[in-house]
Amino acid sequence: MENTIDRLTFIAHSASGPFEMYRVACLRGNNKLRRYRGDMHVYLQFFNLRESPFNLTPDPRFLFLSAQHEEALTHLLYGIYERKGFIEITGEVGTGKTVLCRVLLERLDKTVSTALIFNSYLTKRELLQAITDDFGLQPRETTSKGYIDVLNDYLLNEFAAGHNAVVVIDEAQNLEPPVLEQLRMLSNLETERVKLLQIILVGQPELHAKLATRQMRQLDQRIAVRFHIHELTRAETAQYITHRMSVAGGAQTVTWSRRALRLIHHYTGGIPRRINLLCDRVLMTAFVRETHRVSAAIVRRSAQELASPWQSKRRGWLRRVALGSGAGLGLLGLMGSGLFLWPTVQTQWYSRMVEQVRTVMRHTTPPRPVSLPPPAVLSQDLLLPLQPPPSHPASLPLPISEPVLPMAPMLATPVLQPPSLEIDVSLAQTLWRAKIRWVCRKFLRIAALR
Repeated sequence: MENTIDRLTFIAHSASGPFEMYRVACLRGNNKLRRYRGDMHVYLQFFNLRESPFNLTPDPRFLFLSAQHEEALTHLLYGIYERKGFIEITGEVGTGKTVLCRVLLERLDKTVSTALIFNSYLTKRELLQAITDDFGLQPRETTSKGYIDVLNDYLLNEFAAGHNAVVVIDEAQNLEPPVLEQLRMLSNLETERVKLLQIILVGQPELHAKLATRQMRQLDQRIAVRFHIHELTRAETAQYITHRMSVAGGAQTVTWSRRALRLIHHYTGGIPRRINLLCDRVLMTAFVRETHRVSAAIVRRSAQELASPWQSKRRGWLRRVALGSGAGLGLLGLMGSGLFLWPTVQTQWYSRMVEQVRTVMRHTTPPRPVSLPPPAVLSQDLLLPLQPPPSHPASLPLPISEPVLPMAPMLATPVLQPPSLEIDVSLAQTLWRAKIRWVCRKFLRIAALR
């Protein structure tokens, strides 16, 4: 059947006019047939690529050295050549830690012996056996002591020859506490001045959390160099895609629109492994559609075909946009209704309230002032002093009394008249505006909580 389709495709290519639509149908059918057979790299010839640019294998040739990846590599080389002992490199899943380890092994010179451990689900003895096997050592006894003795002799001979030894453990977050303690004991293989064995722990952020526990505090204090690899930025994502396409030989064969690159960074979060998955599907979709330009529609279609957690992320983003749009529209509606209702409130409701207050003031009379009674006038006899009794001697003169002046009557306390109540129009308007602002803030707070 495939030969028949190829023959029909050749005939359709040689013809023109009415066979144009048939040619596209034959090409799409042929592409889908190859795709369903399991050949996922049929687009290489279409885009003039030497190899697939977005493989998931950790190929050092495709390593994109961003600013942080270069800094991580510098930290590794510094810790090895300065014999710092323990080095910790952490990063999220798919950020390129394994590729970085392979590039590190390629950049080390011949004076550095290396042992690379990929399987981290090991016991203490299995770990010692894996290290000695990578160094090419044969212990006399297959016990923990036998492995440590042969490793110690090997490290001393390497140091005497001016060489160094490095052990790289990938996925180190899976190591059990007893195995980590065994690694700490291996770091005791040292001289008075330098460490004989450099141990690099590469893992996910859970590794840092495990080392931060109280149980691992002795090992955590021995880690001299640390670095965390973050996700790529939007600009670095575009550079990453261009770099891998260039290495594969297709720097100018595919055009990526800006919107497409922004969507790729949005869907993948800047994680290189996710970028590889999505871009490989994008190239397949562009190949099926027979186009050399990657648009935003192709990226969306490819993300939908992957059926990955990125879709839930996309829906969450749309949900936030919808909630924000609803809150904005509600606020605009509230402000618009306030603008339309304010003249009515100011001309009708406000004037009616003022008239009611004035009516109440007219029908309410203030209480009359209460005056004090006039003071009582005392008689002259009561004001004069009493005559001395007759028993007193007559020779004593009578006291001379001063003339009594008439007392002025006491006036009543003046009563203050109540001030006339007048409506402060500006104050009422200010209160009404404050009420509207409070309602708007309450609405925005409710919308933000949702």
